[in-house]
Amino acid sequence: MSRRTIGEWFDEGNHALEEEVGWLLNKWYVREAHFVAPRMKREGLKVVREFGCRSGLLVRSLALLVPDMSYRGSEMSQKLLRMARERVADMRGVDIELHNACAEEKVDLAIAFSHFKHVPLETWVDAVCSVLRLGRFAAFDVQTLDHELDNGVDYPHVYATEAMVAQAVAAAGHEVVDREVWHEGTLPEHGTMRDVAFWTRSSSSAAGEEAPHLGPGGD
Repeated sequence: MSRRTIGEWFDEGNHALEEEVGWLLNKWYVREAHFVAPRMKREGLKVVREFGCRSGLLVRSLALLVPDMSYRGSEMSQKLLRMARERVADMRGVDIELHNACAEEKVDLAIAFSHFKHVPLETWVDAVCSVLRLGRFAAFDVQTLDHELDNGVDYPHVYATEAMVAQAVAAAGHEVVDREVWHEGTLPEHGTMRDVAFWTRSSSSAAGEEAPHLGPGGD
């Protein structure tokens, strides 16, 4: 069987539910929310688009910290998208919309956690660039090695180099403002791997340009 996209894999069997259990146990979404929220507040960011919103754990956590945000999330897995909609259904007073795909309007902040590791190497730089250029700022993480690697079997599972990250950030017209190493370990036969979180800013934002703000239903 040929490899699937990560969205297709999630929709097969019990994969979505099994992954959801793991996310609830490891609580990475809490770390992501606390990485993003103070930086949003510092920069006065309101309009957010998340690529690969999965089951809505991050948006619910983030909305509790930044309740006045306007959020648009996209997720290719139909199962996870249904789970996300159920998770935020009881949240009142927060502008949240979830879709299978989002239109490409400019926003204050583009978010993509645990997203780029499932993008094939041959399109990786262009895919990262296409997400970052939509935001005045961007928050994302990348699995890094000193060489590129895709060791996925059923779907892409990618490690990029720091040079690839730098190339994508520059092509998007962004610069790295902040970074945190969230995990460091050894990948057998490949050396030191790191999961690095990045906070980037567009050159136009550095010059004081503001993104247009979407109203309810503005997607």
